[in-house]
Amino acid sequence: MLHPTSWIVYWAAGWSATWRASQRRGPPPQVLSSSLRWLDVAGIALLVGASLLMVTVVPRSQLAPAPAAALRILLWRVLTLMAVVELLLGVAILIDSAGPSDVLVALTSARLGRLWLIREAGFAAAAVSSFLAMRRKGPARLFTIMTITLMLGSLAAVAGSSHVGVGTDRPFALLLLFLHLSFAGAWAGAVLLLLLLLVFERARGAGFPTRLLLRSFGAPAVFCVAVVSVTGIALAARQVASVDALLTTTYGQVLILKLAAAFMAGLLGLRTTIRRRRSRPAGSAVLTRGVALEGAALLVVLAAAGALSVGTPARGPAFAPPRTSGPSLVSAQLGDLLESATLAPNTVGQSWLRVDVNETRRPALAPVTGVTASLVGPDAHAGVPRSLARTEIANRWELGGVNLTAAGTWELTITVKRTAGPDTVWHASSTVADDPTLARQPLISDRVWEPVLDRIALVLAILTLAAGSIAVGLRRRRL
Repeated sequence: MLHPTSWIVYWAAGWSATWRASQRRGPPPQVLSSSLRWLDVAGIALLVGASLLMVTVVPRSQLAPAPAAALRILLWRVLTLMAVVELLLGVAILIDSAGPSDVLVALTSARLGRLWLIREAGFAAAAVSSFLAMRRKGPARLFTIMTITLMLGSLAAVAGSSHVGVGTDRPFALLLLFLHLSFAGAWAGAVLLLLLLLVFERARGAGFPTRLLLRSFGAPAVFCVAVVSVTGIALAARQVASVDALLTTTYGQVLILKLAAAFMAGLLGLRTTIRRRRSRPAGSAVLTRGVALEGAALLVVLAAAGALSVGTPARGPAFAPPRTSGPSLVSAQLGDLLESATLAPNTVGQSWLRVDVNETRRPALAPVTGVTASLVGPDAHAGVPRSLARTEIANRWELGGVNLTAAGTWELTITVKRTAGPDTVWHASSTVADDPTLARQPLISDRVWEPVLDRIALVLAILTLAAGSIAVGLRRRRL
């Protein structure tokens, strides 16, 4: 729920300090915290996976009434047990995150404490609902709806307390994470439960006809993988700034491990499906081994997800590409005065301001007696007006010791004073670049990739919807 973090503060006395974020790699995830999150996401996966099997797989499997009823009872037991486990893990995670002495402070915080209470209340109510459904004879549709609704409410609270709960598109990012957590959990949890059923069937020589369940699990699994792919790409666009951020940070490297394990799990699941659909289906041992390998890969995915939940996302000022400067010379005509201003060098650090004031009217209305300038940077650092010194070059005025503290657009206010008439005030702007001595050479690309990944996710979502519509249409024709 809570995420410990660390930072470095720079300060200077007597002058304005130039700062640039430099900590990019991030600390490695703590073993204890990552392990607790691993257990937490694994428990969530079993909860969602059991719900998926109960709602979609068992009804489509054409099991006989007696095995189907027994399997539902078993899944209700899994739901009850894992809801209780999630309650206990929630307490352990709160203590680990806030510390034993600050638990009360965390609970009374405006947002995180409320989300934690919603999570725990949802899992507690889901445990009660699933327990009552397990003891009920006959259909338990109402309890099924209640249990799944309460469980999804807890998942929404878990998503709301994550890293993506900040930012300008926070509601959309939270929706993405909620969908990603739900469908990834459904895929992983269902595979792990099917593996347990296969092992039980082989050990006892009888049990549930798991082959029928595997056949019915194909379509839901494909849908889960598609949603996980779309939401995962969109979330990566918001949590990782660029290709270099992915490759050079601990968070990015754990994400690569997660992606590789998920890809391997998908390939293993596809291989199992092909083997099951052959004219001569594979034996029970082969199917069990294939599902076991897929389950192992998905356990790695869940472990990586737990580490990512306590890691520091690879985003922020440290990953922004270096800013380039705009035109070094800006000019404007103000009445009878043609003015131009130059910051040299036009980069973060110490600079010179040069202003040329040319009188275009002959004879001139009045001689120029002085020029003052003030600058306001993008960091809202405003300087007091300072007088420029006249140089030996005619009509040129200069000011040294201009401290450009941040890259971005700087607003200049230049005032020209003459012996007669009002002062001429000119408001101009100049784009300041990063200090070239501090700029990093990109490993591959420091360019922000969020727009590109968002387009890829959108195209993939459209293709998924189109493929799903075609599949549903073909199925209806067959029926």
